[in-house]
Amino acid sequence: MKQAERDLETAYKNLGIGEREAAIFFGHQAAEKGMKSLEIRRRGEYSFTHDLVRLYVELEVPERFMSALEDLNPAYTAVRYPDTADLGMDEVKPRLDAVEELLRWIKRR
Repeated sequence: MKQAERDLETAYKNLGIGEREAAIFFGHQAAEKGMKSLEIRRRGEYSFTHDLVRLYVELEVPERFMSALEDLNPAYTAVRYPDTADLGMDEVKPRLDAVEELLRWIKRR
């Protein structure tokens, strides 16, 4: 869980300096690592996937997080390739805020 929290902090820092692609990448990493930490606590192991929606479904995460996770999934892939990121700067912060709330939810489990 600490890695997830560090990745989220890194995402916000990158957003603050205008590094949208890095913010998206680390936001996705934070959500993925957070959900995998929950998976480890519940099952003793984690899935070998980067698919946030799959993790969401398998872990029965509350529906309020679905939209942000659906948005981060393709954006995570897109930011690894030149000129393909599909979230604008103004769209990234709400997704990071949702990941922050997701991590708080996971910690309470």
